[in-house]
Amino acid sequence: MQISSNDVENFLNQNEDDYPFSGVTCNDIFNGMMEDFLEFLENERKEK
Repeated sequence: MQISSNDVENFLNQNEDDYPFSGVTCNDIFNGMMEDFLEFLENERKEK
């Protein structure tokens, strides 16, 4: 079974009462994670 990001977003919207990040989309979460990760990589490079 394939799950698309739309499925995830629909699921989160259905359950938004139990979901702590109201108004945050999967894209926002993913972009935040990517930014943190890129920052981490940059810092790793500087230390070497």
